[in-house]
Amino acid sequence: MADSSVPITAGAGTNIDTRTTAGTGDHRQVVTLGDPSTDANVATVNANGALLVQGPQSAATALSVTTSSSSTGTLSCTGYNVATVTITGTYAGINLTFEASTDGGATWVPINGAQLDAGVVTAGGATGVITSNASRGWDIAIGAADSFRVRSTAFTSGAGAVRVAFQTLPYEPAPVAQLAAGTNIVGALVANQSANVAQINAVTPLMGNGITGTGSQRVTIASDNTAFSVNAATTPAQPTTSAVNSAATTNATAVKGSAGTVYALTACNTGAAAAYVKLYNKATAPTVGTDIPEMIIPVPAAASGVPGVANPNIGFSGFRFPLGLGIAITGAAVHTDTTAIAAGQVKVKLSRTV
Repeated sequence: MADSSVPITAGAGTNIDTRTTAGTGDHRQVVTLGDPSTDANVATVNANGALLVQGPQSAATALSVTTSSSSTGTLSCTGYNVATVTITGTYAGINLTFEASTDGGATWVPINGAQLDAGVVTAGGATGVITSNASRGWDIAIGAADSFRVRSTAFTSGAGAVRVAFQTLPYEPAPVAQLAAGTNIVGALVANQSANVAQINAVTPLMGNGITGTGSQRVTIASDNTAFSVNAATTPAQPTTSAVNSAATTNATAVKGSAGTVYALTACNTGAAAAYVKLYNKATAPTVGTDIPEMIIPVPAAASGVPGVANPNIGFSGFRFPLGLGIAITGAAVHTDTTAIAAGQVKVKLSRTV
C-alpha cells in the first residue's frame, strides 16, 4: 500500500498518517510531537535521526552602559531557567551586577553567574570591574525567578554593549565552584605522595646549594633569632697529657696555669702503704697542708709485688678546674696532710685540655 492516510470511521476528515519502511515495506504510524491545535512547534529530528530536545529561547535585550547606574530594567524570565549576559564594546571601569526576583521585581536579590571564558564565579552577583574593552559573557542559573535585571554599579568611560537573552535548558549550566582562599581542604594526599611545590606562601623556597645538592630545602634564619653557630666545621681539641713521677716530697706541682678540664687519670703505687693523689683548683703549685684539694684519689698499696692502681671514672665531660690545675701526692687522706712519699713510689698520668 502506498504512503497514505487511512480513513477512520469515527468521523469525516479523521485519518491515520502512515509511512512505508524502505526495507520491509511495513506500514508504520507517524507520530508528530507538537502543538496539535496549530501544527506549530513540531519537534525536529537531526541528520543522525536523533530527536532534538531544545527549550525556548528569548530574543536578546540590549543595554548601553554609559553611566554607573545603567539598568536593563525588569525583564520577564518566566518559563526560562538560564540567563546569558554578554558585554562588548569600547569601555572602561564597568562593574555589572546580576539580580533576580520572584515577585515581579518588587524585591531583588543578587545572583551569581559563571564566567564563560574562565573558571570564575561572580561574588555577590557582581562581576567586579571588567577588563577594559573585554568581550565577556556569563551564564546565570535563574531557577524559578520570574524577573531578572542587569545594572551597572561602576563606570569610567566609553559605552559597554550589554545583551541579555533567556533560554530553557534540560540541564543546568556547568557549575563553577571556587574555594575561598585558606579555608578549604580538597581530598587528601596518599601516604608518601610527593608534591612539586614551586612556592610556599607566595615565596619560592631556596634549593640546591650545599653538599646535599638539589632537593634540599634551605632555611634562612630570622634576623632577630638568638645567635648560634650554623654549619661550623670544628675539630675536637686534642687533650694534652701530663705525667708526675713522685719525688720523696709531697710533690706539689702546677700542671696548668689556667682553666682546664681533666678527661682521664690513672695512677699506680709500688709502696707498701696507700698513697693519695690530690687535685687543686689553682693556677700555681699548691701549698700542701694549707690549700684544700677539690679531689682526693686514693691509690692502693702494692700487693704481692703487683702495684696498686687507681683509675677513677671521670666520665665523658671530664672534671673542670676553672682557675687552673695543681697536683700533690701525700701519704695520708686528710686534706691538710703533708706526709711525704718515697721517690718513684707513685706515678700519675692524666689527660687534660691544652
